[in-house]
Amino acid sequence: MSEKKKYRTFTPVHRVLVGQFKKRCAWRAEWETIEQARSEITAYIDRYHHRPHSGLAYRTPAEVATTWRDMTDLQTEAT
Repeated sequence: MSEKKKYRTFTPVHRVLVGQFKKRCAWRAEWETIEQARSEITAYIDRYHHRPHSGLAYRTPAEVATTWRDMTDLQTEAT
């Protein structure tokens, strides 16, 4: 008999993200409309993704992407 594989819908990283979202945004808010909720949740996610990360030497993803673009430009000029 074949056993169905059970896939986890949330990895530990997702659990941390959702937990932080609840503590920092959802449990502190009382939204009047769905549009207000969407706006505040979107703003939270944007701030979360554009904050400095310890895994990126406390730089933002945009700063790291800039260094990658600069390195690509240097490689292109050298060839």
